[in-house]
Amino acid sequence: MALVLKDRVQETSTTTGTGTLTLAGAVTQFQTFSSAVGNGNTTYYTIYNAGGSDWEVGIGTVGAGTLTRDTVLSSSNANALVSFTGTLYVFGDYPAGKAVYQDANGNVAANAFDDSYTNVAATGTTTTLTVASVRRYTVTGSGGQTFKLPNATTLTNGVIFEFDNNQSSGAITVNNNSNTLVVSVPSGGVVRINLLSNATSAGSWDRHDFAPANVSWSTNTLDYPGSITSATWNGNNIALNRGGTNASLTASAGSVPYSTASALALSAVGTSGQVLTSQGTSAPTWTTPTTGTVTSVTGTAPVVSSGGATPVISMPAATGSVNGYLTSTDWTTFNSKGSGTVTSVAATVPSFLSIAGSPITSSGTLAISLSGTALPVANGGTGITSFGTGVATWLGTPSSANLAAAVTDETGSGLLVFGTAPALNTPVVTNYTETLYAPAAGSSFTVDLANGTVQKLSLNANGTITLPSSVAGKSFVIIVTYSGAFTLTWAGGSTIKWPGGTAPTASSASGKFDIFTFFQDGTNTYGNSFGLNY
Repeated sequence: MALVLKDRVQETSTTTGTGTLTLAGAVTQFQTFSSAVGNGNTTYYTIYNAGGSDWEVGIGTVGAGTLTRDTVLSSSNANALVSFTGTLYVFGDYPAGKAVYQDANGNVAANAFDDSYTNVAATGTTTTLTVASVRRYTVTGSGGQTFKLPNATTLTNGVIFEFDNNQSSGAITVNNNSNTLVVSVPSGGVVRINLLSNATSAGSWDRHDFAPANVSWSTNTLDYPGSITSATWNGNNIALNRGGTNASLTASAGSVPYSTASALALSAVGTSGQVLTSQGTSAPTWTTPTTGTVTSVTGTAPVVSSGGATPVISMPAATGSVNGYLTSTDWTTFNSKGSGTVTSVAATVPSFLSIAGSPITSSGTLAISLSGTALPVANGGTGITSFGTGVATWLGTPSSANLAAAVTDETGSGLLVFGTAPALNTPVVTNYTETLYAPAAGSSFTVDLANGTVQKLSLNANGTITLPSSVAGKSFVIIVTYSGAFTLTWAGGSTIKWPGGTAPTASSASGKFDIFTFFQDGTNTYGNSFGLNY
């Protein structure tokens, strides 16, 4: 609890020894410790023995008619607990060793003076400060926050307010008492403002910005990952490895930047039509390209040049030993190749075929036939000699009706159905088993009928079961088990309707089972209890 000081607090006690005092009530025209200081709070006290020489000054905790002597500040027993006897007087004190006062020069000394401080979550609204408000604020969250400073005439000159913007986004806007902007603190920034003059309610304020958390510096290094705006560079040239030029350059229209051994530089300005020519490790220069006349052209075989300024280019005709172009005579010769008379033709066939009439020496016919009764599957055939009834028709027109005519062992009548949600007309199903879906125990379930239309849900706390939206013709079963006395709430299902308008009361006992059935018509979900308290 808090340390509390109150005026005119005094009681008597007859407690002996060094322990907790039992207080006997207030002295006339004084208050009791319980009524003034409050039970559980601490306070400064003085105890003295009426008619004796024993006394004690300390810090104690107030109880209901009691005072615990926690810390002795000074006493007649060498600043230790005093073992009292007789009638005692106990009163609230302000010990000299704990007093705050000005020295002869008007100064106050202490181990530490802590500014009042508060942490504010941003709401995007305005907080109006007064002379009694704390002086340091940290704003968290996002969205921004505005502070209106107190009436400056109620403050003393030199008063300092501090604002730390710890939001993920959003600025702190600080206005004077006339709602004129004093400073806008961006996210990550810290600003301290000082009242220079309290002559008007708006006051005259001075601001000082602290480096944000993402800035660090040492004697010769500043590390800042953001951008610098509205600043004038007054330092040395920025080094190349820091993104600078390591030189002081003056731009000239038409000059080209190039690199020396240690810095970037700008070339001289050339004239129209010149080209930039490398000078190795020296500065490049602008030169005027030269023009001239072709004096000689050579060729690589089979191309031949006569040389000179106006050469004749030629290629010889190809021969058995010379590369060149193909003549028309050669083309005719090659184009006629392949003509003649076949004197003998022989043929071979796979083992499932047989051949007759091979070889043919001058003229004749090759007769190829199937060796067996059916073309084997391994050789691209079907392995059968004929199709069953209706199969050829279905292969020609692959409709559901033609397939049904080709199938010989189906039951029932009508079209064959292939799909994930077929419409079945008057089916007869014998001894079928539905899938039982049983997820892990929990307190919140959303029923998805894709998991199955019979679901077993186990509650391990007060829970809610959310049914799927109503789909006409849907029906399903929910089995609910309980590991304790839990409440069950139904949700979803578009609109859930129960017999009599009231949902059945769940068993809600450990180890019990309830079974509920549901039917949907596309608008409502109709529920009923199949059985409870199994």
